[in-house]
Amino acid sequence: MAQWREVAGYEGLYLVSDEGQIFSLPKTVNNGRGEYVRCGKILSPGIRGRGELGYQFVVLAKELLLKRLLKSQKVAML
Repeated sequence: MAQWREVAGYEGLYLVSDEGQIFSLPKTVNNGRGEYVRCGKILSPGIRGRGELGYQFVVLAKELLLKRLLKSQKVAML
């Protein structure tokens, strides 16, 4: 059973598991026409690099700031 903890610096926005998965918590979004709740979900990692040398990463957002986080960095945060 995976253990989930908040991502440092992104408390209340994302959770990281001891298996390296990132979960985006539900959040209220304003799209200019009104507000709605975006459901939480497990983020799919992208791959940077080629073949077996590729690194998995996800992009985390906090307000207007984006940060790319490698899978190895996510697990190290636990």
